[in-house]
Amino acid sequence: MWPGSAMRGFAIHRPRMLSRRAGQEPHRRSGRRFEGGFIDQALGAGEAVRCRRRLHPILLVPGIVLILPAAFMIIWPSTILLGVTFAGLVIGAFAVLTLSTSEIAVTDRRVLAQIHGEALVIPIGHATGARATASWLGRRIGFGALRVELRLPRTDRLVIRGVMDPAPLAAAINDSFVRYAGENPDLDEADEVE
Repeated sequence: MWPGSAMRGFAIHRPRMLSRRAGQEPHRRSGRRFEGGFIDQALGAGEAVRCRRRLHPILLVPGIVLILPAAFMIIWPSTILLGVTFAGLVIGAFAVLTLSTSEIAVTDRRVLAQIHGEALVIPIGHATGARATASWLGRRIGFGALRVELRLPRTDRLVIRGVMDPAPLAAAINDSFVRYAGENPDLDEADEVE
């Protein structure tokens, strides 16, 4: 209690200082740690994005197909249908998480990708070429696979399946590599030595 307080028996606390600057509220953080996605955070100074893509919603189809048997559980209750429906929910939730957190971009210096929470940052000098492939259905709906040939010690290619319209990504990688090789003529000499 404060000395000389008229209210006896009640504890009156001194007001807390809100921040080091008296009278101002402390900085409140929003729920997100960073603004923008992985690509926006990973860009370097003066680095321009040539092409940006996400994964195609076709990845949701397996989960939806497995959830459909739940409609038959009203007519024919079964533990097997319940198990299949649960598996569909798990696969669908994983697909939604993957779709919401995955993105791919090509800059003038690097190939940036975040898929399944894994970040891939490949300098454009390590990519020797790229191509897009798609099945008949993929060409009709607009998805396919991106295949990037790499010059790395442990792996020689990167394949990302389910990319929405991968042809511009492949073209951007090839164009960026040609420009990079033109700026660094010693890159071709290193290939001839090996």
